[in-house]
Amino acid sequence: MASWSAIRFNKACKTFYERLKARRKPGKVALIAVANKLIRQVFAILKDHTCYIDGYLSKLKVTS
Repeated sequence: MASWSAIRFNKACKTFYERLKARRKPGKVALIAVANKLIRQVFAILKDHTCYIDGYLSKLKVTS
């Protein structure tokens, strides 16, 4: 249910869903991928005790 709302109102989730559909993934598979992405975001926010920031881009860790 949350993934349906995310596809409608969250730009990042919508583009992710459309990218998966363009790769010929079935609709339910793409929805589950969006749901998993949302779950990972929620756990990261809870783990770090931070607030949600729309459009946040994480810093990539560069290893030598």
